[in-house]
Amino acid sequence: MNSGLLTNTKRRLARKWWNSKQHELLVLKGLVNSAVYDDHEFLGLYNSLHSEGRITLTFREQWNLYNFSKRAACLDGNFAEVGVYRGGSAKLLCHTKGNKCLHLFDTFEGMPNTVTPSIDIHRPGDFDHTSLGDVKVYLSSYDDLVFHEGFFPSTAITAQLQSQAFCLVHIDVDIYQSTLDSLRFFYPLLTPGGIILSHDYGSRACPGVRLAFTEFFAEKSEPVIPLWDTQALVIKNVTGKG
Repeated sequence: MNSGLLTNTKRRLARKWWNSKQHELLVLKGLVNSAVYDDHEFLGLYNSLHSEGRITLTFREQWNLYNFSKRAACLDGNFAEVGVYRGGSAKLLCHTKGNKCLHLFDTFEGMPNTVTPSIDIHRPGDFDHTSLGDVKVYLSSYDDLVFHEGFFPSTAITAQLQSQAFCLVHIDVDIYQSTLDSLRFFYPLLTPGGIILSHDYGSRACPGVRLAFTEFFAEKSEPVIPLWDTQALVIKNVTGKG
């Protein structure tokens, strides 16, 4: 077996095992003092996503995305996700976006070549167990989805999205340049009070994500707020000025 394929297989098995153990610890035993367990809409959604095995976010990360995207849905602008993989987090956003359009960006071919291998641990072909056709079928019961297949930000520029407003941007791209490109494109388009939520900011396996945030927001007024487990949050100033 190809060594790269073997590595991908091991990562998928490890992720499946961890998700299973986390489900046991957090859901079956329960955090009995948390108000999250009074939110039956979220718990039902979480159980559905967990059983389908398509989402890479942990229980707490799914709650963060659910909670903040519901808040953002009250603002002007659309939703976007960069890094769709198999569509699990996109499905969560479908439940919170209301009538907003959700723009989904991915190559649907796994990780691309990285320009900064010293800080990007993931290698080309990681997370390649996906396809545009498969994700479209998985999300076929939801309206107002626009799929952008290819390399971001070229796909966004081709779609002429530079004049649109966005209230929620979910970034899950794992590597430095893709994270930086996402911030550069979407930050100016974010409506006041709008939210950028990124996966892997605190991940030891994805140091390029934190570096991209640190560099981009070094001269911005908004703080980057770390969240459990590996996420980070940025809320655009209500004045609309960085």
